[in-house]
Order: sequence, then structure tokens, then C-alpha cells
Amino acid sequence: MQEQVFEIMRRILGDEHPDTLTSMGNLALMLRAQGDYAGARKIQGQVLKINRRILGDEHPDTVRSMNNLADTLHGQGDLSGARTIQEQVLKISRQIRGDEHPYTSISAWNLRSTLLEMNDSIEAMAVLKNDLLWLIDRDPAPLSVDQQKMREIIIQRIEEAKESQYE
Repeated sequence: MQEQVFEIMRRILGDEHPDTLTSMGNLALMLRAQGDYAGARKIQGQVLKINRRILGDEHPDTVRSMNNLADTLHGQGDLSGARTIQEQVLKISRQIRGDEHPYTSISAWNLRSTLLEMNDSIEAMAVLKNDLLWLIDRDPAPLSVDQQKMREIIIQRIEEAKESQYE
């Protein structure tokens, strides 16, 4: 059905209409969910290219396209490719949304996770310090649900590290 919707949108609205691009993105997400990472990657690359050309690098739709492609690359095991895009997404998120915006926190968390999988603990720690540690000093109530979860995990890991230090 996703393919049919995409083809109808493309035929009626054209290749570069926002609704067509959304439909393409949805098709790519469906392909990824079904394990077709190569198919998803191809479509997501096309969506990103069009969004960059039409909307620019800092538009939220472009950033979302970048993030989706990074997730697909990660799923394919291309951690280096995912990292490169995640670094760009985090930089743009800081600039357009601010350091404490939920999307910026999610972007930092995703990059940190990739860095840990790449065994780059030094860079992962830098992302934690620069972009996420502020969460532990905040009242959790006004934080987004994702930020609250990140905060809980960070606090738990700090407590575990303190306990293991004394063993």
C-alpha cells in the first residue's frame, strides 16, 4: 500500500511535492522495518537530496531525512556513515533548536550510542558531557519523556560507576 500511495502522490503532485516526499519517507521506513535496508537507504538518500536542494540543510524536514538515513545506515552496520550524519544532525539541532531542546538531546543520545558501539568511549564521553549531563541538574517534570528517560539512565550509570569504584 505504501508503494501505491507513493506512486499516486508522485503522479498527481510530482516528485518534489512535500506530500510526495513524506510518502517516499514513509515507504523507506516501511522497507527498513521489513529488513530491506538497501531499499530504504536508496529512497532516503533521494529524499535527503531533494530536501537539501529545495529546503536547505537546516529545515526540520531535511534534518529528519538525515536522521532517518543515519538510522538506516546504523541498522546496516555502517556505523561510520551513521556517525558522520549524526554529527551533522546534532550540530544543526544545536543551532536551530538550542542545546536543551528534546530533539537535540535525542540527536546527542543517538550519536553517543553509535560512538559507544564504535568503541570510541572518549568521543562518547565528550558528547555526554557537552550535550547530556545538564539533564541530571534539571527537575524532570518539564523535560520531554525522552529526556526524562535519558536522565534516569545517566543517573543510574553514574550511581553504578560510584558503586563499582568502592568494590
